[in-house]
Amino acid sequence: MLIMDEDGSINLPVTDTKWIKYDIVGSHIQNYDFMINLAHFKGHAMGGFGGVLKNQSIGFASKEGKAYIHSAGKSTTNPWGNNNQDSFLESMAAAAQAVHNYFKQDGKDIVYINVMNNMSVDCDCNAHPATPQLKDMGILASTDPVALDKACLDLIFNHQSTSGDNADPLIKRIEKLHGTHTVEYAEQLGLGSQMYRIINIDENTSDIENITNQGERYNVFSTDGKKILTNAISLEGLTAGAYIVNGKKVVIQ
Repeated sequence: MLIMDEDGSINLPVTDTKWIKYDIVGSHIQNYDFMINLAHFKGHAMGGFGGVLKNQSIGFASKEGKAYIHSAGKSTTNPWGNNNQDSFLESMAAAAQAVHNYFKQDGKDIVYINVMNNMSVDCDCNAHPATPQLKDMGILASTDPVALDKACLDLIFNHQSTSGDNADPLIKRIEKLHGTHTVEYAEQLGLGSQMYRIINIDENTSDIENITNQGERYNVFSTDGKKILTNAISLEGLTAGAYIVNGKKVVIQ
């Protein structure tokens, strides 16, 4: 096993300097001209969820880099005390883009894989993660990290929950921490697109499923966290006011 920052760190340039001015990664990144970003898609106690974007930012950062991202550029030694959640999520997106850009230089490349199995609401770094309540969904791969994390989020948010196969705890974790914002901000930075299509390669088939063209389903909460609708096919019947719809604040007129 190689430790990326065993011999120190280097700074990668970031396109977005709103919070962090560079991305601090292990110096051994310079030894590689190709990366397979293999991530376990699941919940996370700080980011809401973990997929390839988080894996490429926090997972790839050195010890100092992790603190720098968590603190949104305020410290390389203390990752705690940042009360601005979106600044942390946006810092992750900026850091993920820095690594992506590094591996998109001439002669280098990168591919992304999310494993949607054993999906607890907690990260693998938790010594005692909550028992998963959601059944395994499979493995998704893409050359676009934004599209990949977005597709996985849509599979979770549009899942028809049943007893023993319940997406609600993971959805609540993502919404509570505004986790979808990482994907939205990464798209704003130009790291990728939230538009995608899923090609099913199981059993040697070539079925194409375009989730973006299917009827979207809605998970709706009040602004104080009370569930209003689960997997609803429309928002009809909601009274005027503010709601959290699929992780975003929406005002119904």
